[in-house]
Amino acid sequence: MRHPVKLRKKAIAEFRKGYSKKEVNEMFGLGINRLKSWEKLEKEIGTLEDSAFKRTPSKIKPEELLKYCKDNPFATHVLTSP
Repeated sequence: MRHPVKLRKKAIAEFRKGYSKKEVNEMFGLGINRLKSWEKLEKEIGTLEDSAFKRTPSKIKPEELLKYCKDNPFATHVLTSP
């Protein structure tokens, strides 16, 4: 689950006020490397906004999969013998 941008900004602001990373992580209930990753994100792209999540299938195109599922409705069912 991604953290809201508002929370990210608050956490970074507290760190910049002088709190240690450990203190900020405890304040906001974050993992040990979360602030570090947010700092890196802000440095690389200039914002704490998430980039669009990109998912591309590696072996089969979605259209081909949909067609196969329509043509073979029981293909994913495991049939057991009596």
